[in-house]
Amino acid sequence: MRRPAVALPVPSRDRVQTAALMMSAQAVNLAGILLVTRLYTPAAFGRYAAVAAVAAVAGGAGALRLDVAAATAATERDATLLLRIAARLNGVVGVVVALLAVAWAAVVGDLDRPAFVEAVALGALTTALGLSGTMVYARVRDRRYRLVAVVKLVTTLVQGVAMVAFALLGDRSATVLLAATALGYATGALLLFRPRPPAAGVGVRDVLRRHRPFMTASAPASLINGLTLNVPLFVAAAVSSVAAADLALALRVGALPSALLGQALMPILFGEIAHQLRSSPRRARASYDRALAGLSVAGVVLLTGLAVGTHLAAPLVFGAEWAGAATVLLLLLPFLVGQFAVVPLSQTLAGTGGNRQQLLWDVGRLLTTGLVFLPTLAGWISWSTSLLSFSLAMAGWYGGHVLLTRAALTRARPVEDRPASGTTPTNPYGGDMIVDADVITTAHWRLRAPTVASAGRTVCVPTVHPVGDRRVLRCAQAVLDAGFDVHLIWLGGEPGESRPHPRVRETRLPEPTSARQRLRLVPAVAAVAERTHADLWHIHDYYLLPRARRWSRRTGRPVLYDVHEYYPEYYSQRFAAPAPVQHAARRLVAGAERWYAGRLGAANAVSEQLADRFRALGLPAVATPNYPSADAFARPARPLTPDLLRRVVHTGSLTTDYGADVLVGLAVELARRAPDVEVLAVSRFPSEAARRRFTEAVARAGHPTNLRMLDPVPAHEVADLLATCGIGLSLMQDVGEARLSVNSKFYEYAIMGLAVVTSDLPAARHFVEEHAVGRCVPPASPDRFAQAITDLLADAEATCAAVDRAAARARDELSWERTCAPRLRAIVRHLLDVGDGLPGQAVPRPTSVGVDRP
Repeated sequence: MRRPAVALPVPSRDRVQTAALMMSAQAVNLAGILLVTRLYTPAAFGRYAAVAAVAAVAGGAGALRLDVAAATAATERDATLLLRIAARLNGVVGVVVALLAVAWAAVVGDLDRPAFVEAVALGALTTALGLSGTMVYARVRDRRYRLVAVVKLVTTLVQGVAMVAFALLGDRSATVLLAATALGYATGALLLFRPRPPAAGVGVRDVLRRHRPFMTASAPASLINGLTLNVPLFVAAAVSSVAAADLALALRVGALPSALLGQALMPILFGEIAHQLRSSPRRARASYDRALAGLSVAGVVLLTGLAVGTHLAAPLVFGAEWAGAATVLLLLLPFLVGQFAVVPLSQTLAGTGGNRQQLLWDVGRLLTTGLVFLPTLAGWISWSTSLLSFSLAMAGWYGGHVLLTRAALTRARPVEDRPASGTTPTNPYGGDMIVDADVITTAHWRLRAPTVASAGRTVCVPTVHPVGDRRVLRCAQAVLDAGFDVHLIWLGGEPGESRPHPRVRETRLPEPTSARQRLRLVPAVAAVAERTHADLWHIHDYYLLPRARRWSRRTGRPVLYDVHEYYPEYYSQRFAAPAPVQHAARRLVAGAERWYAGRLGAANAVSEQLADRFRALGLPAVATPNYPSADAFARPARPLTPDLLRRVVHTGSLTTDYGADVLVGLAVELARRAPDVEVLAVSRFPSEAARRRFTEAVARAGHPTNLRMLDPVPAHEVADLLATCGIGLSLMQDVGEARLSVNSKFYEYAIMGLAVVTSDLPAARHFVEEHAVGRCVPPASPDRFAQAITDLLADAEATCAAVDRAAARARDELSWERTCAPRLRAIVRHLLDVGDGLPGQAVPRPTSVGVDRP
């Protein structure tokens, strides 16, 4: 589970301004539509829409997606070369499109001066549109998001002003509309352009070979998608310019809800599903279903209202000659609703590894579009009938995409850890637990048997977390050590009850298969807890707050709220979204949390910053970061030696976001630079799709012989593995909360005496500087990771001495038992009136360094 390392700030002024600029651009675009429909005839606008669609298809795919590759390239030299190639391709494609337009006009016998000028305008628009897109990706690489938003607004303004100016000067042809659009995109490209020094010593073929998938997979997919979206316009232009005008206006008006809401919802909805695919795949399908249902309802309501309103108001708003556009909008309603509901979630299929299914879906949609309109071109059916057929067919294809995605999410099952080894003594208390004089062990978890006398009080721990959750267990151990009995109620394992010890009881409810089912189990968990004769509830879930409050009010007994997340910020600030969306989500969640938590007994939070929020409510609160437990890392520290530095280990999950591809590239680089270095990686895959992607990456790299894959390691055996290694890796990429969080393996590396080589992200860098010895390098650079490792080897003696000193400090500072458990025991005693004073006074403030991440 991931938790921010530092208090998340309120939305920055830059973020608010960026969102406002993007929304302003959409407002200007809407105003431009109103003006254009008043100044230009439907015939001129229809011709413009059809010809501009050619520029959109060619300009969008002309750079072969090398500009996208540049935005994600590992080195600045590769990015510079890719951007130069992309820009030149944009120019070449523009010239080719103009020449083809001239040749077509000559073939059909329409080559005259206006046709030639229109061809030149088309070529200019193709080049300007392509260059503008390339420059956007260049600035995205530099993280100049506000500049991109400003330029988008300026582009829209220039286009609108130019269209109005040309009309007022007397020329109201399709050619001037093309020229005005090209002028806007060219202005944007110039504003975004920043000269880059030549990439000396870089082989073009080598760079293109490294980024070949963008040309062979992404570029064709982009072309197919562009054709699918614009084929209806091409067919409409063949029917008549007025039909093309009506369709173009209807599509622009119908796209407004998606433009205003979809751009904000896509990163939020898909980002959450992507996070669950990495951390809890069983929850991803339920989240997808819930988001799809919400978008579908919103799409039906918004677009139906928009279509009906446009049908009634079109003659007044756009003019009587545009009444046909309102009818077209009604015919396209099924297509637009499907687009609104599915497109914000469309990347989920690719996120599960379904790239082939996505490509086949795109191809099938394109072929269906062509087949639907073919009878109209042959004169067999009317234009309106074909439009309705197209709309229904696209709605069906969107439904097919939903089925493919749900099937892929069902297959994305987590890889189960192997069970702990050992004998199975008889359990006199029943159940599947193993008990000896010192330890209680199951296939899912382990607790140290209590050694202090019972205080005769019971702490009930109801949670919808899975059985064996590490934080739940650490807290339960502290409660046991304080002299209280514990009743654990959680999900998973074989359903039933067991009592392995007079002081420990466990109730296991059925394991949920989706997030929706997990939420449905909240009442069942609370019902079991209410039947327990407990003196205190220790809840670990936001969802249990209302029921815990009711139980506390009815019984007069306290509740301890364990806060695992920055819930208000989790959804509102983790992804880029307009400020109103962020503020509304944060206020809603924060208000509910304040209302219920402020009426409970106390809070136990994962950081000091989070604990301060509850202290501000007058609620006793302590901070207990997820430091490793000494029970799992009790092995004595071994001195680090130069030989151990040649064993590099990665114990975290292997997904793209966690640097699985970088790990493979690192192994290849080390095989070249330091063949005697062995890279060990634990086979931790959150889904079969992640395992398959990693296996394919290893195969593409030629199965590096220095990369050794290990079976999954139980938590209590990790220390034995780390003791045989000298360098620990964290390859987290710059996505999501990565800048604010620290992987739990950082703590483990540090206390076990390993040097740390990690992605250069703020929270990770802070941890290395304060608690460890190592190197921070750019996240997506296998060569820089390899260089960091060889640098540590080159200065092996000094590295080993510094790491040993840091490990001794880390064992004192990053111990759950020494730092966190005393605070938790104190607050529980405070709530049950067993101890004296306010909790946490007798122990030092723990250093808040990050998040407990797998």
